[in-house]
Amino acid sequence: MGWFRRRKDPAPPPEAAPRPEAAPAPASGTAPAPQPPPGPRGRRAVVVGLGKSGLAACRLLAREGAEVTAVDEGEGPRAAPELPEGVTLRTGPAGPALEGAGLVVVSPGVPMAHPALVAAREAGAEVIAEVELAFRHLKGPLIGITGTNGKSTVTAMVGHVLSGWKERVFTGGNLGDALSNAALAEGSWDFVVAELSSFQLEGTTSLAPVVGALLNTSPDHLDRYPDVAAYYRAKFRLFAHMRSGYALLNARDPSTPLVAEHHLHGANPVLFNLPDDAPAGSDGVRVTDGVVTVTTGGRTLSVLPVAGLPVAGLQNVENAQAAAAVCLLVGCPLGVVGERLKSFTGLPHRMQVVPTDDGLTWIDDSKATNPGAAVKALAGASEPLTVLLGGRDKGCDLFSLREPVFEKARRAIVFGEAAEKFRVVLQGHPGLTVTETLGEAVAEARAGAAPGETVLLSPACASFDAFTDYAARGDAFARLAQGDSA
Repeated sequence: MGWFRRRKDPAPPPEAAPRPEAAPAPASGTAPAPQPPPGPRGRRAVVVGLGKSGLAACRLLAREGAEVTAVDEGEGPRAAPELPEGVTLRTGPAGPALEGAGLVVVSPGVPMAHPALVAAREAGAEVIAEVELAFRHLKGPLIGITGTNGKSTVTAMVGHVLSGWKERVFTGGNLGDALSNAALAEGSWDFVVAELSSFQLEGTTSLAPVVGALLNTSPDHLDRYPDVAAYYRAKFRLFAHMRSGYALLNARDPSTPLVAEHHLHGANPVLFNLPDDAPAGSDGVRVTDGVVTVTTGGRTLSVLPVAGLPVAGLQNVENAQAAAAVCLLVGCPLGVVGERLKSFTGLPHRMQVVPTDDGLTWIDDSKATNPGAAVKALAGASEPLTVLLGGRDKGCDLFSLREPVFEKARRAIVFGEAAEKFRVVLQGHPGLTVTETLGEAVAEARAGAAPGETVLLSPACASFDAFTDYAARGDAFARLAQGDSA
């Protein structure tokens, strides 16, 4: 694409930043590029699900000349005023609306295994995700970022860095603005940076970023997937249609060898988070003596000191490595990468310190909705530590938290629907307290806190037992920490 340097290219001039070198992708994984799918003009298209993604898809399809029907199995009338002119609204079960459809565009909240979608595919309809539709109409290179944890933060980091270099950078997807809105914009983008969830990747058939980043994998969403393997396969679809560009992989993640051997079809693998025992001079991004560094072609340069990151937690050190790698791979100057990362202050509800004057450190990590995220939060939290765990279990392995909680937390206060499961998981912990609500958990934390204690909300569960989403839960936690009623 012109931004990338491969081994056969001349070395950059001394003042230029090296881009992390990629090993050649396995030749056995190379597959022919798929034929481009037909456009929507004149097709009968049905959009299933009318959240932000579905509404944006309706607008894009209408602009492209499709005959559009929007289906909402929930609160359809609420969405009706936002639909563009000419789009027909159907409420209730999706099945009848899908009869005779040529193209079905699915919002991420609707599983691809939905019986009505299965029937539509069997009847010959093309069934795709909203992000797939958007990709087909994007004007600009796509950077795709996925992973069980950290994908929102890395997406925001990359968008923040690249916006300091180029004028037209879109940041969205699963984070913030729907990807179809990038396709609807006038003119072309310098870069489109998209967080892509497993739910979105399920329905991709041609989506191919110029850089695809898989940050990490750990069990999650087992309330939607039949097993961990199915969830991982959805994540790996990020690389399914890449025939060039770069696949950024976590050197310490157990799934990386599997991805590199079986799921790359032309993308060049690049590693970040290289371990301490990696051979000297190994290409990739790592932390060396407290500094994020990039090594390529035998050259190592510093990106920024870890102490210069304004965001807390060990997980954000990994996130910064990944963001730096992505930005360098698309040609962003090294100096811009380092300076912009120093000014990234993080996203709400991700290891966010709640300002209080009670002598305690309250940290809102409500976005930690699976055990893997909570384990990383525990590892990076200061002691003495009280951790708050609970909410609605998504079928994940809560026992993976037992050892980290015993090792790090002086007290563990559990709440919500999953409280009883946590009581079993953490049986024997000397500081275990079982409560019913988040409010009770915060009150218990305050009552028994030691001077200077850190109180960490890192629930490891979904919020839907008591809140509309993780953000509402985090907001309630912040109000309670500040002494207000939630």
